[in-house]
Amino acid sequence: MKKLCFVLASFCLVYAAEAQFSTGQRMIGGQLSVGYSNTDINTTPIQKQNSSSVSLSPTFYRFSSPTRLNGFGLQYSYAHQKTGIGSPSEQTYNSHLIGAFVSQTHLQPLVKKLYFTLSGTVGANYQFQKTSSTNSPATTDTKGVNVYLRGGIGLLYQLNQRFVLSTQLNNLVSLEFGHNKSTTFNGTSSVNSTTNQVGFSTGLNGFSLNSVGIGVSYLLK
Repeated sequence: MKKLCFVLASFCLVYAAEAQFSTGQRMIGGQLSVGYSNTDINTTPIQKQNSSSVSLSPTFYRFSSPTRLNGFGLQYSYAHQKTGIGSPSEQTYNSHLIGAFVSQTHLQPLVKKLYFTLSGTVGANYQFQKTSSTNSPATTDTKGVNVYLRGGIGLLYQLNQRFVLSTQLNNLVSLEFGHNKSTTFNGTSSVNSTTNQVGFSTGLNGFSLNSVGIGVSYLLK
């Protein structure tokens, strides 16, 4: 009995030593990406196309306990593409996406400053896009909503008192629902179409590198 008590006490001391975070501590993270491409297609005449994009996703975290992390994030992205530039078949595509999500992550200490993480995320996105062509009066507007529930596992390592490095397997479990409505205007007439999608996927039987996310977050005082 004494040995059991000693083992339990030792475990508690090790656990407390590894719990480097404190209740109420805050952390910020996120992602910013900007891209541009310009392509010349070797045809007669030469076909030109370009595309540009920008994406911003700030995330705010708070430790509700030394081993439980709650998060809230926002997302905005914009994509622009133009094909057949200067030709009668020139087309322009513009897309906007706005979203928000909440998450909770449980941390299990492994060794000093290294944690195994189990997280769940619930979020929703709203996207609207427009496609038009110079040789046709028709334009297509598409609006859609996507709601998702995702679970993931990963590792978190506290680099120092300010920076945290994390890796996340994003597609461990994913359940999504999407609703999209497209309207094509052609002069005075219009045609509507609606699409509903439900998807469920798991990464239990393997995963690819693009399913793994790596990030750096900043710890606040």
